[in-house]
Amino acid sequence: MDSTPRAVPRLTNHPGMDILPTVSPDGRWIAFVSNRDGSWKIYAVPSTGGETYLIAPVVGDISRFFEHGLHWTN
Repeated sequence: MDSTPRAVPRLTNHPGMDILPTVSPDGRWIAFVSNRDGSWKIYAVPSTGGETYLIAPVVGDISRFFEHGLHWTN
């Protein structure tokens, strides 16, 4: 994100719910959880925008998603 002009680029544009965004340690990726195909899955998109990649399905109940978060690991 270029904070100089105070512009925030849109990274996703889907009618599904995209939640729990988190930035990778190197700042190159944004991971998030989405129900865009009817079930919750983890996706990633380059922080500069572009194609969204499916990472993995979410196992378990995240109906109270505000109590959860994503964390990058090595």
